[in-house]
Amino acid sequence: MSYTVTVTPYRVGFVDSDDWLWIGLELSIDILFFVDVIVNCMSAYYDATDTLIVDQRRIFVHYAETWMLIDLLSCVPFSLLFNGSAYGSLVRVSKLPRLYRILKIAK
Repeated sequence: MSYTVTVTPYRVGFVDSDDWLWIGLELSIDILFFVDVIVNCMSAYYDATDTLIVDQRRIFVHYAETWMLIDLLSCVPFSLLFNGSAYGSLVRVSKLPRLYRILKIAK
């Protein structure tokens, strides 16, 4: 979270192009977020009656009903997806090449 809160606004404001170091660093952060999703799918939790839930199916369903979608969206490497797409061309035409990076703040 510290990386996302500090580096992402800096990159949105001051970095014009992505080199291999930034791409590799952001891809590793995305992979770490995905590992966190996997860990959350297997982590026990306490329900409303303070009972420890260890059943894998119930853990998965509970996680799917709460934060799973948001966590999965935070794992998507938007910078790689938007670089070669039509959306990337549209952004260049409209003179806003750094707009897609603002999506990283959602993490």
